[in-house]
Amino acid sequence: MRHLEEIAQVPRQQRTQLRLQPRPSDSLLLLPGEAMSAEELEPLAEALHRRGFAVLNTSLGFRALDRPGRSPIYWQSCADEAENRFDVLAHYSTSISIVGVGLAGLVALQVATARRVNGIVALFPTMDADLTVAEKLRAAMRRLFKREEPIARTWPEQRKAAARTANAVLGRIAVPLYVLAEDRNDRTEPGRASSVARKLVSRAATNVRLLRPGEAASVRDLPPSAFDEILNFLRRR
Repeated sequence: MRHLEEIAQVPRQQRTQLRLQPRPSDSLLLLPGEAMSAEELEPLAEALHRRGFAVLNTSLGFRALDRPGRSPIYWQSCADEAENRFDVLAHYSTSISIVGVGLAGLVALQVATARRVNGIVALFPTMDADLTVAEKLRAAMRRLFKREEPIARTWPEQRKAAARTANAVLGRIAVPLYVLAEDRNDRTEPGRASSVARKLVSRAATNVRLLRPGEAASVRDLPPSAFDEILNFLRRR
């Protein structure tokens, strides 16, 4: 991985970091979201490692903002990368849970369809799959005039594609899930994701924590109570 990151000229501080325990242990795969890199999850990785977990903190192919590739399923190629990282970590682990930020929370659910994931922590996941009024109108016009679906070139389009798959996956797999989201009631993307998160309360083996808007400016600023909840969730698995 490090060799491939060097070939791709990934900045050194953004490259994969593997922190092991003295013997095989419960392990965590940390996946940053779009517009993020592994560097931004380093404080979280260090905190979890100090509490007894082996931690693989790694960036995926969607680390570059607004360059999600030309494939309508580009996010799935990121899920393939995550599976490869999972397999590397499995050599040093007794069990593996995944912590994913934003779109990576949905990628984690996709990984759980192909690997034995012990639990998933989705931090501010982009779970809204509903089309806006304008998007529904454009889709209707394309069907009316029999035009091809456009390639999902933007991150919002990629997020919706991933969310549609994630919503279907949630009904098929029994992986324990912890969701941390902002408590919003508007039509912004975080607000719509918050609405989806509330509905997950009824799902078995699922914990949902909603933070006040602005309570955590980033993953670096998680409230201590939220971090403790996440830690307890991971230890119960």
